[in-house]
Amino acid sequence: MNNELLKPLAWILGLGLFASCNDYDSAAIGYDDAQDDPIHVTVEEPAVDAAWQLAPVMNVGQHSDNVFLYRDELYNALFSRTLGWNGGDVVSSAPLAGGQLLWLARDSYFGVVDADTRARLSGATVRSSMLLQRAGSLTSPVAADLRELNAFIQTSDPSADDYYQAEPLASPVSTKSYLVPALASQRADGKVQVLYGCYKSSNSRRESTYLATYAIGADGTLTEESLQPDMLTNMIGYDSSLLRDDDGHNYLYCTYLLTGISGVLVARTATYDLASTWEYCVRNTDGDIVWSTTAPTVASGITADEVAMRSSMLVDNGACQHPQVLKLGNYYYLVGQSYSNGQDVLIWRSTTPYGPFTDVKTLCVIPSRIEKKGPQTYNALTRVTLLPALSRQGELVLATSQTAPATADNFTYPGSADYVRPYFYRVFNWESLWD
Repeated sequence: MNNELLKPLAWILGLGLFASCNDYDSAAIGYDDAQDDPIHVTVEEPAVDAAWQLAPVMNVGQHSDNVFLYRDELYNALFSRTLGWNGGDVVSSAPLAGGQLLWLARDSYFGVVDADTRARLSGATVRSSMLLQRAGSLTSPVAADLRELNAFIQTSDPSADDYYQAEPLASPVSTKSYLVPALASQRADGKVQVLYGCYKSSNSRRESTYLATYAIGADGTLTEESLQPDMLTNMIGYDSSLLRDDDGHNYLYCTYLLTGISGVLVARTATYDLASTWEYCVRNTDGDIVWSTTAPTVASGITADEVAMRSSMLVDNGACQHPQVLKLGNYYYLVGQSYSNGQDVLIWRSTTPYGPFTDVKTLCVIPSRIEKKGPQTYNALTRVTLLPALSRQGELVLATSQTAPATADNFTYPGSADYVRPYFYRVFNWESLWD
């Protein structure tokens, strides 16, 4: 065949190979190498212990083939509860001295659940709740290892009202507001500090931040020692997550999400004590990162001030919900749910705890169905929470919360108790995203 006729054909084939290449395709084979057999690199699944009760989640192109996602059926069973706390929007966890783990949950259900049908039979919604997981139980927990820290109204008479229903952990100064827990940290003296968001009852708009200090007894009881109202008066909460860094600071993260505007903001405390002086990471008008004792603000829940708008630590106008940060080696990794209430879980990295966070990847995609009795579809994925304390061999552990299609679906029906409760996933080989 005429060599001149081969030239345009080779050009067209080469263009097709180039155009089809994306983040998930293998690289095109050069013409000179086309006669050789291609080399296929097989990535093996991680070796997991059968006792961990992990179920693989099929990846059909949502994320990198080198990353492996599993449902954690052991922890799913731990939170399939039948008395007392039986559902809630878990927002964070905090490791405590002695190997205990403190769980914080927002709007929670307390009451009775039918063990066979998983129907929520009776109960009450409580705005704030915490659970304590017993020391030494993180790898192989059983139901008795997890206990509520809320006070119960009564637990002695199943036929009477309010059986295994609970009271809120904390109450705001104003009866027109409510408190929800956000994050916790343990001081050097063993006392546990909890940041609460204070919200207006009429429109659920954030008003301020409360700081509570608790003592946890040897028997697992919780005693409030102080509650400081309006420690921070700001509609931006800085309480999506907390990183206790080796440099002596707590770093705190949050997002502000407004019409057409989004961003991740960072603050830090002078010491590991949450009552110490707060500073806010902002960009000045020259674009330089500085620490300021004046926080960016949001006016009337609608408009972010100029400082907030220019101080996002996600580059290229990145957006996420519920940013959470962990450190591994020389990098700080920020994990966040895609906006708005998306099923994609994204991950960025930085060489500092305050960013800027760059090089975003898709970590995994949360399934659109949940393994439960009754209907398995859900209305919205309201939160993805990172749980570093539960990691066994460096994998990332995530908890999710899904709302029911309708409010009435949270009661009476089979499987109704398995909405608005955490489901757990483990992500292995996630570091390979940057190989």
